Amino acid sequence: EESSAPEPTSPPSPAPTPPPSAVPARGPGDLGLAQPILDEACDGRYITFVGSAVGAMPYEEEVSTLLARYPDSNYIWTKACPSLRQEFRDGSDIYGVVFGPYLTQAEACDAVAFGPPDAYDRRISTTDPEDHTVEC
Repeated sequence: EESSAPEPTSPPSPAPTPPPSAVPARGPGDLGLAQPILDEACDGRYITFVGSAVGAMPYEEEVSTLLARYPDSNYIWTKACPSLRQEFRDGSDIYGVVFGPYLTQAEACDAVAFGPPDAYDRRISTTDPEDHTVEC
């Protein structure tokens, strides 16, 4: 008799955040979407990238498509944290669609399973280099 754990249906819940104010804060780089940009401190927590918009089509369109594809995701402007790649090869901005932030690397690694095969984790920090990697 085999027993298997039920398949999870959503990524781990991110670290608790303070209660939202009546009007969500719009952080740097906000695209004006219904969902505000992730405006988090670069404090060493982890995020799981599930997609990026780099200017091939309007950022708003690509980010909206990715947010719809990955429930419970957020988006971030990579220039918001020095530990993230600051711009694409051609100099254009990068917007990442992410799960998190998470307090632990293990939580971020668990979230990779809910993204595409090339999903990956990064730390949002002021000390990690932008080409750092997080091994799961």
